[in-house]
Amino acid sequence: MRKGIIFALLFVFLLHTTALAHQIMIEPLPQKRIKVRYEDGKFSQDTTITLFNAAGQIIFMKKVDENGEFDYSRYSQAASLMADDGMGHRVIWKVGQPVDNVTGKEKWVRIGLIVCVLTAIGFAFYERTQRKRLEKEIVNSGQKRGGAE
Repeated sequence: MRKGIIFALLFVFLLHTTALAHQIMIEPLPQKRIKVRYEDGKFSQDTTITLFNAAGQIIFMKKVDENGEFDYSRYSQAASLMADDGMGHRVIWKVGQPVDNVTGKEKWVRIGLIVCVLTAIGFAFYERTQRKRLEKEIVNSGQKRGGAE
């Protein structure tokens, strides 16, 4: 049973490492430009940038250029931008605000919390199974003694 738990944890870590390469991020550049990329530095030319005004209405939509960049300098009323790669990865950035990409320590805290929760759930199921097995053994041993007398 312990080998199974260790294997499951190892599998989760390996699977999660692969998934982290697909976190989409916005990197503000000088002159009202942004670069949209994944955590591993790659980007998708299929990423669409949507500009919103302060009221949340769409101002403009366009795909990033061949470098994964987008120039929004012509849209002074842009209050926020959304990058969507069309594969379920989406990030929103309010113009002028610090970028809130989850990286570094925050990422490992989240990973740690998820692993702890999954481990606790697995342990609870393991304990419940063990308790039921012991109860069954006690009932079976009581029936054998009762039948032998």
